[in-house]
Formats: sequence, C-alpha cells, structure tokens
Amino acid sequence: LGTQGFWVEMPNGNPFLVSMSPAVMAAGTAAVPGRAATVTGTVHAMNDSTLTAWTTAATVAENDRIVAEFATHYIEATEVTVAAAPGGAAGN
Repeated sequence: LGTQGFWVEMPNGNPFLVSMSPAVMAAGTAAVPGRAATVTGTVHAMNDSTLTAWTTAATVAENDRIVAEFATHYIEATEVTVAAAPGGAAGN
C-alpha cells in the first residue's frame, strides 16, 4: 500500500493492514509477497485523520486511499521482520 504499508493474511484468511512507522520505513524494510513476516506494533482503529495524514505525506497515493478505507483497524508496526526465502537471505 504505497510506501506506508502492506497487507498481511491472517490465519483465518482475512487481510489485515500494517502501517510501517517512520523508523521502519527509514530502515528500508520491505514486505515480500508470499513470505511470512513477524510484525510488532500497536493496533489502532482506522479513521479519516489517519488516511488524510498518509495521503498528505504521499506515502499512500490518493487513488490507493480507497483500498485503505476498507480497513477498520491497522497495526502501526515498530518492527517488521520478513522470513528468509528458501535458500536465501531474510529481509529486514
């Protein structure tokens, strides 16, 4: 979801929005589709102020805002660790 976040699939199959904190974004952390990830952070209710802040900061494009609006809650991630690919290196 822009440079702000990504969706994870929960054990029940439902998607859940993860918003990366400025520190996580600055560290260059990137989610990798299909790889497991460990996310540490705080769950927040989604609101218009949050969506506006993300689009104003241009970390979520205006046309992607509608996708984020589907989230009722999101995790503000303070740490994201992406699992290593089989035979490869882990992401941060």
